[in-house]
Amino acid sequence: MNADVNAESPFEGAQEGFKDRFWQSQSGELAKRIVANRVALGAFVVFFVIVPSAILAPWISPYDPYEMHHDAMLQPPSTRFPLGTDELGRDLLSRVLHGGRVSLTIGFAATIMAFVLGVPFGIISGYVGGVVDDVISRVSDALLAFPPLLLALVVVAVFGPKEHNVVIALGIMSAPHVARIARAAALVEKGKDYILAAMCIGASSWRILWRHVLLNSMAPLIVQVSLTVSLCILIEAALSFLGLGVQPPTPSWGNLVQLGYSFVNRAMWYAVTPGVAIFITVTCINLMGDALRDALDPRLRGSR
Repeated sequence: MNADVNAESPFEGAQEGFKDRFWQSQSGELAKRIVANRVALGAFVVFFVIVPSAILAPWISPYDPYEMHHDAMLQPPSTRFPLGTDELGRDLLSRVLHGGRVSLTIGFAATIMAFVLGVPFGIISGYVGGVVDDVISRVSDALLAFPPLLLALVVVAVFGPKEHNVVIALGIMSAPHVARIARAAALVEKGKDYILAAMCIGASSWRILWRHVLLNSMAPLIVQVSLTVSLCILIEAALSFLGLGVQPPTPSWGNLVQLGYSFVNRAMWYAVTPGVAIFITVTCINLMGDALRDALDPRLRGSR
């Protein structure tokens, strides 16, 4: 009897086939809606230029980001240095490209950590309910009571301004938001008919939780990815600007803004260039998230 319960039933096999066809059709419709939204399409194009540029920075940078040109300190943009140089004569284009590599890596790594921590707790909280839900919700509420930057500052101040500590701080800061979204999605899904059908055929709670509730809660979580990445990039830049993030000489967009701030009257391009990089990247990510939300939520389709 137990073998029959644990084995995949014809109902679940048919359901999995339906899910595959459903997600394939949904991905096709999603692509069509994004292409139809010119603003979102432009954001996707710009973002997918920024990311490969950061990944390929060691190969496409015109100079080594640590190479000093003593004859060209605080030089304005020119054919030799397209974005100018810093106070030590280092090429800003090379440093912005490598800084994007660091900032984006921290942003995505912190987002992955936030989802690894937040999604399981949020799904379990929403599906199980009762005391488990109360405990997880109260812990999340306690963390959400702190402003994100303050919470990240506390974690970095305790563990030290290292890159991996920044990732830990941003992951802990973002996990309660992810858990809240996952919990809400689980509460919506757990009362639907397909969950009751899976329970009737003897599927275990863990099987229902991970194979059904989680998979059908992906739409709001996918949108949350964009919001979390953009927030992590901004908080990392703020921490680096305050001297508690990535430490020089390793470039990141935040510490480049901080270093350029001291020379803003003499070399405005020094601080403006990484600031513009942060602005464009975060704006593109937010526009992408907004487009995904509109495409995935049937109530918002056509409202724009």
